Amino acid sequence: MTTVTISSPGSGDSYHQSSAVTLKAGLSSDSNVEKVEFYVDGSMVGSDVPPSPQVSWTTGSKNAHNSIMAKALLSDGSSVSSSSVSIKVDGVDSKWDDGTKKVTNTTVDSGAFHGNYAINCQNKVSLTLGSAVDLTVGFKSYNLLGGSVAVNAGPLFTNLGLTNTINANIALESNFNSLKKELTADSDEVKAKKYEAELSKSQTIADLTTLVVEKCSALNSEVVAVNERVDTVNDQLATKNDEIEVINESILAVNQSIETVETQITEKVNEIKSTSNELAEINTQLWSTQCAINECQSQINSGEIAILGATLTMMGE
Repeated sequence: MTTVTISSPGSGDSYHQSSAVTLKAGLSSDSNVEKVEFYVDGSMVGSDVPPSPQVSWTTGSKNAHNSIMAKALLSDGSSVSSSSVSIKVDGVDSKWDDGTKKVTNTTVDSGAFHGNYAINCQNKVSLTLGSAVDLTVGFKSYNLLGGSVAVNAGPLFTNLGLTNTINANIALESNFNSLKKELTADSDEVKAKKYEAELSKSQTIADLTTLVVEKCSALNSEVVAVNERVDTVNDQLATKNDEIEVINESILAVNQSIETVETQITEKVNEIKSTSNELAEINTQLWSTQCAINECQSQINSGEIAILGATLTMMGE
């Protein structure tokens, strides 16, 4: 028996409001599955066909829980439904939060790199005075707050083939306390240069660039897969159109045959009517002939009687 499950998202996953979420379903067998419908909180949000049915859905209100379910429609007219998966939508708009949109966030504990690495798209430049200092030099800006360093890498990612420059805000958690003391006594320009030298030595930007490239490569793979599915569907549609054209031609030929038979039937009916009329005329002629024969027979009988009478008279004499 065919079964269907929600393969993505996972139960308990959390998303920002207004986020695009890909709903995917898994099938134990797709040989008898016509299509799969996706439901959020009981309302259908889209459908797709095997072998890898999926649809895109945008999250709604913040601080909400949504129940996701898939229903497979089978070729015999029946259907099977999956168990529900619950996700949470928080109160952060996924588009821009105070000028920044998070791309990815990961924790690294390997070799010389320890801490949390986050990449954010940013559409603003800020200057903060006090315990946190935000410096902008050319296309790079740096922010120091305690033991945390934030880097805005500007056009560092322009060679990734993206349409627009990604201003990546790279947050690195590490111990820069001693470096902070040195920078306190230096001018803003010297601070920027020393930070740039330290970051270049650490190779952190290169590592994070690799992360972004891998993410873009994964997205490109998904786009290629979607394009292949679109091509497959287009080929199937073209095949169906050819089949429909053949059927239409067959129907046209049958209609023409029916018209020919109807014409032949009409001709035969007219022939039968004509023959019936001829038979009626022949019957009339036969009746007239029979009447003439009867009249002749009467005359013959009368002649015979006359002859018999004459004969008897002659014999009497």
